[in-house]
Amino acid sequence: MEQQIVEDFDLLKFMKEKNLIEPYKHHLISHLVLRLVGDMLNFLYEAFSAFEKRKFTVGWSLLRKPFKENLLFLSWILANEDEFIEKFESDNHKTLNNVKKEKQIEIYDAAIKKIPNSSAYSAELLWDHIYSKNHATGFEPMWQRATHLITSQGDLLKTGDYTINLIFDNPYSNHHYDLLYGRLPYVMIYLSSIAFECFNRILRMNDRTYNHMAIVSLGCYEALFINNRHTPIIKSLNKSFKSFLKCIHCSKDIKINKRNAPAMYIRDQLTCDKCGLQSSFPFYWLMGQSKMTVSDNPKMQTSKNEV
Repeated sequence: MEQQIVEDFDLLKFMKEKNLIEPYKHHLISHLVLRLVGDMLNFLYEAFSAFEKRKFTVGWSLLRKPFKENLLFLSWILANEDEFIEKFESDNHKTLNNVKKEKQIEIYDAAIKKIPNSSAYSAELLWDHIYSKNHATGFEPMWQRATHLITSQGDLLKTGDYTINLIFDNPYSNHHYDLLYGRLPYVMIYLSSIAFECFNRILRMNDRTYNHMAIVSLGCYEALFINNRHTPIIKSLNKSFKSFLKCIHCSKDIKINKRNAPAMYIRDQLTCDKCGLQSSFPFYWLMGQSKMTVSDNPKMQTSKNEV
């Protein structure tokens, strides 16, 4: 039987020649988002595993690429996919390389406007956390020291006499964790919001699933890392779920608070502060019944017909 020869088929070229602009863009964005997110998560997993083992130099080095590059590209795709595609198509070693500070902030600012609870984020603050060499509590000075044995630019990066960057640090000291956790939650909550919205761009998510992921992320951040009494998500949940917030053991009213909220979000369990009983609490189901959504301001909105 004669072997049939199939010529190579350039799908992207075909779609452009036939003016199939939307399928062309969807094809590119789908592949870009899936690969960028997958690569980012692989690096984050290995970085956090290294921190868990107190391999701090390795952990810091692995955090650099996903935060400085993957997150920027995902933000850019969400902020202005047409511009990103244009730069991606040709000479991207120039057009997508060495992005200036002003452009980075512009990208973050535009992306923030397209995610839930946008007023919770600041493009300038994100840039300071990720890129600034002049902030002692930012990531960039530590990334430079983790990547290079000797550094010299600025007081924060100048290697001291009789030492080499990080290699003589006490592995049992917790100061690396203090620096990491001081900035990591803010960057990660932004990262998760960007990833959700990018996937939503590829294939529209179920609204209730999307709202559940957004509220769980924002709610955990509020409960664990907001150091004041401003807890709009918890207040909204107490109002919406009021008729269900009664302990089955002692019959006292249960209040969702910063202590018991994380277990409710992550494990669907709620603890009574009066008797200490931990009960199953179907958070996702109740959220769906209340039609709760994340608004564009720091508060959450519920429908008039609460649970």
